[in-house]
Amino acid sequence: MPVIHLPETSLHYLRMDRRPDPDAPGDEVVMVHGLAANLAFWYARLAPAFAASHRTLLFDLRGHGRSAMSASGYSPRIMAEDLWQLLNHLGIATLHLVAHSFGGLVALHLALRQPQRVRSLTLLDTRIPVLQVRQPRNLAYSRRIQPLLEKLGIQLDESDPLFSHRLLEEMAKLYLVAPERMRRLPALHLPFTGPVGHRAARHWLRLLEVTSARRELTEDGLSLTTLQSLRLPTLAMYGEYSQTLPSAQGLRMLWPQARIELVPQAGHFFPLSKPDLLIQVWRDFMLACGMRDA
Repeated sequence: MPVIHLPETSLHYLRMDRRPDPDAPGDEVVMVHGLAANLAFWYARLAPAFAASHRTLLFDLRGHGRSAMSASGYSPRIMAEDLWQLLNHLGIATLHLVAHSFGGLVALHLALRQPQRVRSLTLLDTRIPVLQVRQPRNLAYSRRIQPLLEKLGIQLDESDPLFSHRLLEEMAKLYLVAPERMRRLPALHLPFTGPVGHRAARHWLRLLEVTSARRELTEDGLSLTTLQSLRLPTLAMYGEYSQTLPSAQGLRMLWPQARIELVPQAGHFFPLSKPDLLIQVWRDFMLACGMRDA
């Protein structure tokens, strides 16, 4: 797969196009994965569905997958700059952003920088700190997560603003020493599952140990004022049992024009557990916005 060499890093990417006429003009779908994942998050089930109607770009965030692990540059703003350079390199003028989890923060920074290029924004279970702290916690998540953590012997405070980052680190450590315990609780370890689970866990821990990612990943740099300035067609989908659900409640008030969807009986990784639902809701959203090629 191709790689683009930037001044401070290199990005690994893949373009897919299964339209009947690949040479027909149209906006490109750009898919942004979350922490500890890579472009494979989208590849097997979701990307082919999107590529049936739009040329689709997948890429590995800096320090993830096969992209270079630079010493620094892991804030969402800098990663959005990486993506901006990739779009320019590929000549992508207009696009639809689809982003999961931390990838949503990268997508938001890109949309704030280049709103004229972004035709639509789809956020999938993205935790937005400035909104998260202004809403009550999701008690359904708390009731589900604490017994699971106790079974794994993980001691974390679910109310900690950095809980999700700390949980990823603890899961990676546990997977390397006791993968059989993680397999009994698949809802918690999706980034570190399958035949490459050990490699993914080691990669994530190395990123935290040898780079400035641990600090920079928390520097989201988004304020209510900047978020309010966005006026894009927006779809936001959140799992019923997700810790990030308060962000959905905040978005409902911040962007009354946005389509907010609750995914029933699902957690943070619903794009993988319920891909058909995601595809159908996105297509309905695109048609409702007048994007007839969806």
